Amino acid sequence: MLVTRMSNKFKTIALVSTSFPITHDGSEAAGSFVQDFAIELSRQGVKVIVIAPIVGTAKTIVYQGITVCYFSVKRLPLSTINILNPFNWYSLYLALKNGQQKVNQIVVQYETEHIFALWALPSGYWANIACKKFNIDYSTWCLGSDIWSLSKLPLVKQVLVNTLKESKIIYSDGLELSRRVTKLSSSECHFMSSSRHFVNNEKNLKKPNNNGKFTFVFIGRWHKNKGVDLLLDTLNLLDDKDWSLIDKVYFAGGGPLKEVVDYKIAKLINENRPIRLFGYINKNQAKKLIIESDYLLIPSRIESIPVIFSDAMQCYTPVISTPVGDLPHLIKQYKCGLLAEDVTSVAFFKQIKKALYKHKNNYNFNKVKELFSVVNNTKLFLKNMTLDGEGR
Repeated sequence: MLVTRMSNKFKTIALVSTSFPITHDGSEAAGSFVQDFAIELSRQGVKVIVIAPIVGTAKTIVYQGITVCYFSVKRLPLSTINILNPFNWYSLYLALKNGQQKVNQIVVQYETEHIFALWALPSGYWANIACKKFNIDYSTWCLGSDIWSLSKLPLVKQVLVNTLKESKIIYSDGLELSRRVTKLSSSECHFMSSSRHFVNNEKNLKKPNNNGKFTFVFIGRWHKNKGVDLLLDTLNLLDDKDWSLIDKVYFAGGGPLKEVVDYKIAKLINENRPIRLFGYINKNQAKKLIIESDYLLIPSRIESIPVIFSDAMQCYTPVISTPVGDLPHLIKQYKCGLLAEDVTSVAFFKQIKKALYKHKNNYNFNKVKELFSVVNNTKLFLKNMTLDGEGR
């Protein structure tokens, strides 16, 4: 829902996140929407202080109107630290200690009036401790990893539930996830998409003319969950006639399946298939590839709503997706792409064939892209905070 700009009760907000871009090379896509959210929040008239981890020496920088205060950790991303492995306990201890110290310090130094925790753990835990100490409120934005993974660990689950219960407002970036968080916390959880600010000029969205041929793009981690290997198996099912209708297939990203991806793509290129391979790409490069493509490919095995989906909606590019997470609901409701019947290469192959031979592109993105607007997200956040604050 679009909310008009307002005078906010809260003037200084500390945004605590374990994901915030440092290199800007595209390898930190998981945090790029956090940066866009913080910048847009600042544009709405709020003083924003970001607290985030960095490998190396702690430092403070100013970036596009926001102050970013980094605290030192041994390794990133924190989400990859296996808390069940004793060899990781010291690194985890340092991260928890340094993060808490930094949050406490910033609340005092900048006279913070509210903390927004991204995500439930450990950011929500830090916010909970600091807010009790300094008598202020916090709100929490949950990701799927908070709920689907951490809630399976008994002791961690109790910390998670307490963090959610004591949060004044709760958000999640998935529809089914919102229902799960509401049940877990016994409090309403609002859906707020994890979106990047992607399109500034809609005149630049005109698709190129590829002589009637199709261009497809995959952008994401080369990980089993993201299904990059499934997609490569799908492409091997296409015959010469199918490939004659394809101008290009872009692959961009990186990750643990790099050797598999490199090998299978090299095989396709040796067969004269029009594959274009990239490593990690930044937001502007991703925007360019998505705009140039007729379809974004999402072959995931496990998913909620990937950030790249919201990118595609803002670029008016339909998707071809596996039926995982919230994607079936979104694709069916907003008619913004093609949906495979199963999470298999054969099922995905059938949808690519449908795109090539049978389907008419009559998509309308005006409604769905409103769900993935960073501007709308920040205005909803400020509206909820103002309404919450009025009664307290």
